[in-house]
Amino acid sequence: MTKSKKAFVFPVLLAAATIVSGCASLNEGLAQVNSTLGSINSSLSGSSPSEGKTISDKQTSVYALKNMKISAWPALNGKGLRLTGEAYNKTDKLVRLYISIPIYDKDGFKASSLFGEIHLSGKEKERFEFNTPGAVPDGARYDLQKFKVHHEVF
Repeated sequence: MTKSKKAFVFPVLLAAATIVSGCASLNEGLAQVNSTLGSINSSLSGSSPSEGKTISDKQTSVYALKNMKISAWPALNGKGLRLTGEAYNKTDKLVRLYISIPIYDKDGFKASSLFGEIHLSGKEKERFEFNTPGAVPDGARYDLQKFKVHHEVF
């Protein structure tokens, strides 16, 4: 190898080593930011049953769910959850809606669900109220990010 090639290789290797160590520092910083955002997100997405909370409206071309609220209610052997709101059928056909919100115990295991079923004739609207079948465990939380609505049109 000539002297000029050796002089060129050393700065390139030095630059590459600097870039790799910079990427490692950047990766470490991004991992820390991601971890912080994850903990913030998990604390915001789940709420305890004792709190009342308004749920944002859900709209599709088939149905609309509006004015929804989840709150605690006295259940046998403790407190349960109640979901209230209004359902609108936007079609001329019969629509069946299945609504569910998972409930997790204090250790993060799924304990139960708040669920219900709504039947709406064409262009019909209805108020609904669903309660958990029983009390939710102490320290339980629900996760509105996993709020699910499944619909069938007949």
